[in-house]
Amino acid sequence: MLGDDDPGYPSSENISPQDPTLDQPAHISQRMLRELVDRISYAESLINELRADKDNLRAITLTQSEQIKELETKYASTATKSPELQMPDPPNFFGDRRTLLPFLTKCRLKFLGQPSMFSTELAKVMYAGSRLEGPPFAWFSPLSERLHNPAEPNPDELQSFDAFASALTTLYGDPDLSHTAERSIRMLRQTTSVAVYIAEFEQHRQYLSWNDQALRDQFYFGLKERIKDHMAPLGRPDTLTAMKDVALRFDARLNARHQERQASGANPSTTRASAPASRPPAVQQTVSTPVPSTPNPPPAATPARLNIPAVTADGTVPMELGSRRGWHLTPAEKQRRKELGLCNYCGGPGHRAFNCPKAPPSRSQGQAVMNIDISDPSTIAPSPSPSNLSVVSLDTPPSENSYARE
Repeated sequence: MLGDDDPGYPSSENISPQDPTLDQPAHISQRMLRELVDRISYAESLINELRADKDNLRAITLTQSEQIKELETKYASTATKSPELQMPDPPNFFGDRRTLLPFLTKCRLKFLGQPSMFSTELAKVMYAGSRLEGPPFAWFSPLSERLHNPAEPNPDELQSFDAFASALTTLYGDPDLSHTAERSIRMLRQTTSVAVYIAEFEQHRQYLSWNDQALRDQFYFGLKERIKDHMAPLGRPDTLTAMKDVALRFDARLNARHQERQASGANPSTTRASAPASRPPAVQQTVSTPVPSTPNPPPAATPARLNIPAVTADGTVPMELGSRRGWHLTPAEKQRRKELGLCNYCGGPGHRAFNCPKAPPSRSQGQAVMNIDISDPSTIAPSPSPSNLSVVSLDTPPSENSYARE
């Protein structure tokens, strides 16, 4: 084996480059030559593999360098750009004319708040169409189907969101929006706070072409009377903006004063009533006029107490006391007694109310009855003679023209 330890060859460490023996021919065997060639071939293969690995590492390094630069660029762009807002979805539109403008406005706010989601006009139109329900979606559905058909051009209504909003407004919008807004703003009145009144006023104002003075006068006309009263000493402001500021300040002060009054528990009416009088009240002298004495009327006869059973035989209360102090059965109790064949008075079985053994004596015993003969004109006189009156007992059937006098 060829090596530095071979005894026939001096060590390379002891040979100088200027040694003349290096120029002399070397005598080696075929074995040694073959071994030397194998070592050189092996070294060349290792060098080739290392070169391939070096090329691979260089390619990987270049790729990673490009990725690092891309990440740095993306990070720099995201660091300088503010994050997108999480905008809520607008409510579904069902075709109500009053909710069309708020629906379109909320869609535009969604697009502005999240521009990465709606980078194209088609994305905006598809999103707005997905928020339609009922008849509006029935109108949008065939238009969206045409987008999937390459043989047909895209509908004009879906070319952009503005075109979509215009077509939807034509179908479900107010055809005379300015007149509707004018009518609504003239009928508008402040019912709660000034802030709510301003919001409702601005809702209709955006569709009007009035000048500032006309808007200011209309705004003043709809204010509450208490706001106008506090504004009267100062005079009306010259502009609508100044009018709003003054009305807001007065409304805030009045509400604060109202809360202070409630917190202190003071009530103007009770305060005046509880205040001590500064002088004693005047003595009122009353002059009594003599009233002619009249004999005391005889005491009214106390009606006899009815013998009303409190509880029936089956333990239920048979009757209830009405508003006229009369006893009556409830409809449910009447039906129950009718089905069971019970008495409508005492609730007992085997008899009816007209022959109930517990019934009280008849109130008609000894009651007077006045018979009036209509055929005789003298009986209609204001003071009938005693000869035209007759007292009969109620035990006998009364005549056709008999009237009980209680």
